Amino acid sequence: MKQIIKIVSDRLKTAGGTLINDAVTGRIYLDESPADVACPMIVWTIGKLKREKSFNSISYTGTIEFLIMTDRISADNAYLYADKLKVTIDNWSGNNATDTSRVFLTKTDAGVPLFDADIWTITETYSLLAFLSSD
Repeated sequence: MKQIIKIVSDRLKTAGGTLINDAVTGRIYLDESPADVACPMIVWTIGKLKREKSFNSISYTGTIEFLIMTDRISADNAYLYADKLKVTIDNWSGNNATDTSRVFLTKTDAGVPLFDADIWTITETYSLLAFLSSD
């Protein structure tokens, strides 16, 4: 699980993820955000994973959710950040046959913006498939 977290985190914040990372000014957090953090931000959570032995590696399947929060006055901004997240994930590089650890995400559910306490939120759900050389 730590390997999956590292791969996803690295890709959201570095080379492949600069579009979304720049859009939220680096405010991308695993499981929860620090108190009093400005919007926009993304909090991502990995759901329960199923672990299986797969050839010479371990495979994991499950879901990952991205909660996108923005303080803009329009729901359109929530969609804009969701689109940037999808473009970032769709353009991940580094998953090829020579990699010993690979993580693939596929969008499975598009959220609907909700407004509460002066913040727009939208939750995007992706299926996760990971092949790791070891745990």
